[in-house]
Amino acid sequence: MTHTVVIADDHGIFRRGLVDILGDQTHYRVIAEAGDGIEALALCETRQPDLLILDLNMPGLDGFGVLRRLADRAQSPIVAMLTIYNDELYLARATSLGARGYLLKENAEVELLTCLDRIAAGGLYTTPALLGLPDAEHLIRGLDTLSPAESRVLAHLATLGTNTALAEELGLSLRTVENHRAHIVEKLGLNGANALLRFALEYRGLIS
Repeated sequence: MTHTVVIADDHGIFRRGLVDILGDQTHYRVIAEAGDGIEALALCETRQPDLLILDLNMPGLDGFGVLRRLADRAQSPIVAMLTIYNDELYLARATSLGARGYLLKENAEVELLTCLDRIAAGGLYTTPALLGLPDAEHLIRGLDTLSPAESRVLAHLATLGTNTALAEELGLSLRTVENHRAHIVEKLGLNGANALLRFALEYRGLIS
């Protein structure tokens, strides 16, 4: 299946770089480019792309504004937010407004296809740099060191979410669940208050 893509970024050279990355891919086809938020909205209306790669900082209407207006439409593309901001507050705002991917511009050349593959399949993608994951090898090593009890907590975290729900489902005390979560965070090398939950949601296929 080929997914149609609109790229919205106010820097033409950067847009061209994204077009080049996608140019050799048979399952993605760039159908239009926008230089500002207003143009991005118009293209989403007229071209109805499957995916929108959306810059945060744009003239006329920024990426957050575009997301808010897309939320009011019956049909809207799946959005990957592209930004320079390696910041959890920006991530939280983008996802709350409906973005399915959050990608740093500095990592776009390496991560763009992974991001689009994930969100096109119905998942979420957050740049590993923001999750605090050093690299894939470190992640796999960390998963291999989890105890059976820690693995069960991690596997259920995506669906249960809270420590209280985990404790009830697994028949554990709240303190035990908290200890397991702390050990998992340390072994995986995660950073940030919500990093473990985001990791569980985005990588559930790897840990289930």
